[in-house]
Amino acid sequence: MPSMSPPAMGQPRSPWHSPVPYLFGGLAAMLGLIAFALLILACSYWRLSGRLDNNS
Repeated sequence: MPSMSPPAMGQPRSPWHSPVPYLFGGLAAMLGLIAFALLILACSYWRLSGRLDNNS
């Protein structure tokens, strides 16, 4: 039975094998989505308030 040798330690390990980039990527995506939603809400509020001021 041939013995299995451990993998060579000289190879650089990819950072994508760690959960940390995915964690921060997901967090950044969620914050971006929240910021986009707040921007849409602010723009719709300004349009609505401008329309109400013109009617008065």
